Amino acid sequence: MIRFLFASLLLISGAVLSVPSAAAEEFPGTVKSVDADSLLLSWEEEPSPGKGDQFEIFVEVPGVGHLKVGSGTITSATEDQIQARVTSTTGKIQPGHKVKLLKKPAAPVPANQANPMQWTEPSPRELPEVKEEERKFGKREQAIIRELISLLDERHFTEQEFDRELADRFVEHYIKALDSSKLLFLQSEIDEMRRTPVLKQLRAGQIDFAREWYERSVEIRREFYDYQNQMVDFQHDFTVDEDYVLDSELISYAPDEESRQERWRKLVKYNLLYYVSRGQTYDEARQQIMKSAAQSLNNTTSLTSDLLLEMVANSIVKSYDGDSSYVSKTKYNDFRVTSTQQLIGIGASLRTAPLGMEVAEIISGGPADEDGRLASGDIITAVGEGAEGKLTAIDGMRLEDAVALIRGKENTEVRLRVLRTDGKKRTFVITRQKVKTNPVQGVVLSGDDLPVPSRDRIGFLRIPSFYRDLKESDNYEQSSANDIKAILRQFNQQDVDLLVIDLRGNTGGSLGDSINATGLFLDHEAVLLTKDRSGNVNTYKGENEKALWDKPIVILVDAQSAGGAEIFAGALRDHGKAIIVGDRTTTGAGIVKNIQGLGEASEKTAQEMGMLQVATMLFYLPGGDSIQQNGVRADIVLPNITDYSSIREQDHFNPISPDKIDSSAVDSSAYSQRKVLKRLRQQSQSRVDASSYFIDMRKRIDRYLQDRQITSRSLNWEAFQSQPATNTPSRKTYENLSGINRVQADPYLDEVLMIALDYLAEISD
Repeated sequence: MIRFLFASLLLISGAVLSVPSAAAEEFPGTVKSVDADSLLLSWEEEPSPGKGDQFEIFVEVPGVGHLKVGSGTITSATEDQIQARVTSTTGKIQPGHKVKLLKKPAAPVPANQANPMQWTEPSPRELPEVKEEERKFGKREQAIIRELISLLDERHFTEQEFDRELADRFVEHYIKALDSSKLLFLQSEIDEMRRTPVLKQLRAGQIDFAREWYERSVEIRREFYDYQNQMVDFQHDFTVDEDYVLDSELISYAPDEESRQERWRKLVKYNLLYYVSRGQTYDEARQQIMKSAAQSLNNTTSLTSDLLLEMVANSIVKSYDGDSSYVSKTKYNDFRVTSTQQLIGIGASLRTAPLGMEVAEIISGGPADEDGRLASGDIITAVGEGAEGKLTAIDGMRLEDAVALIRGKENTEVRLRVLRTDGKKRTFVITRQKVKTNPVQGVVLSGDDLPVPSRDRIGFLRIPSFYRDLKESDNYEQSSANDIKAILRQFNQQDVDLLVIDLRGNTGGSLGDSINATGLFLDHEAVLLTKDRSGNVNTYKGENEKALWDKPIVILVDAQSAGGAEIFAGALRDHGKAIIVGDRTTTGAGIVKNIQGLGEASEKTAQEMGMLQVATMLFYLPGGDSIQQNGVRADIVLPNITDYSSIREQDHFNPISPDKIDSSAVDSSAYSQRKVLKRLRQQSQSRVDASSYFIDMRKRIDRYLQDRQITSRSLNWEAFQSQPATNTPSRKTYENLSGINRVQADPYLDEVLMIALDYLAEISD
């Protein structure tokens, strides 16, 4: 078998692709050149062959006829030329030879089996107008970059100064921001970017080079868009054995134009397979691809100078560490709204997904939660204003733009078109309301409320986040610490024997309030230690002088428990107040970030110049262990798919390294329950091994881990169908725990409660 590379006859430069007729099987032509296993020939008669067509090669021998000399696949075709990849040869082919290409028939489809990948005539589609935005950088942007680097050099925890090493990190981060899929730039362009002397330019605030790189990416995206618009109508051969690489980390940038277009071709083919395999018709898949392509192009061409500045500035900030960030003036108000909890919306956090915006979380007590129809995992595909307003597709839209459509004035309606996790489509109308921070909730479980009848009374406390709202009332500060305090008093009055505190999904929130909330369970003891860049260590305690709770505690965590939640769980265990159940470790977010408005150097305000969130300290548990990257480990681990997701601090770009400090805040001998924990683990393991729920959970975990190993997908329809889809099957849903929003009364929670009952029995003996 011989393989070759050939110069591309550009599909994006105006050449017309002709779709072959099913009846046309022979294509006569003259060989123009032969190079290794490439074949370029001119053809003389209609119709033209199509890219992807497989054929046999026959050479005309005067006085004899046509002799078969090989076989191959059409790689491109224009009005007068054909290029092909020769996959096998049995004779010699030379320039000037008269040849005939005989198209191989496609594999027959059984009469009783429809072929959803059968090419159909494309229906008309109206391509939206591409929005253009002129991007320019001037003195304001120069001042921002200079002040940004100066502040980072002066205040960042690592004491790094912006040097050649950090400048190189900037280049790599910015390149990835421009072309993370390696579909745009050629390797030669990447090499040129890496050779650019950016250090002096950045220190001087000069970022025109970054704008030029961005404009080049826009230019290529336009070419890609034009290419897709032609290739979705092309007759692809879905019987050819070829793959599309899903993991861009496994490939280099394309070496030349031809290789880049080959990636584009395979991506179009993959997307057709993807959408058809999920129930769309072939033509619907075409429409979906171009709708997404148009939105993606618009997102790129319409990016404002301020948002491009934010992209460049964040690549500088991320060269110091992956958690610090710059917030532009465009997003400054959004940041203030979020931090003060004055958001008006539906109460759902979103993330980008192939068909729209996926609901990552429903905020407890928010409008969507009260409505009850929208659920985590649903994909919002379109948004309309009011019950009758025109729906705007959000597939391919920037996340912030989609969120802006969903937000609005209080007591107004927003219409959502939703693709449910079961594949069904629904349209919901939800009334926008002020979305308050997730409220703390508590309920007492006893008797038949527990997995096994028991006289023990367990208080279940759900803390979705740590919050503080100074504007809630003139007489009462709305905060998680105050809400927890009120519930603890009720639990004490109700003679609760043990407390289960659910911190799953709690990503932190107010650091001060997490300290005060933790202090409710301690006798004015150390909750948190911090260390700044100079090595100074400070100790923080809660406001409470005396613990409000002195009975056993089981804390439930997962890989999403971060920041304040990690402080809370780790501190109570360090002081011997609690055991921890859940995922192997929490997130590992152990950085204290200081918020600094820019503009002081130029006598401007943060509203004009933006703001910097910079890592200034690391925080540590009372025993001296750093939370950064390490997280807080569980005493008893339960199988859970979140435990295997790449969401922890150590999975982020350029995380700050952890260390440990000496601490006398905790008497290490005060907490030793090794024998008790060993028995609790054994009892739990026996139940988990016999549980159909956890057996299924382990299968889901195995499937998830297998999916993560899938780095490419076949572009052969039969093989594509036989490969497992790269998404883990949805789990069964259960009713919510009575009195607690968004906590399912499932077998996982039952096992946590069984551990709590076992714990009570152990310490009562």
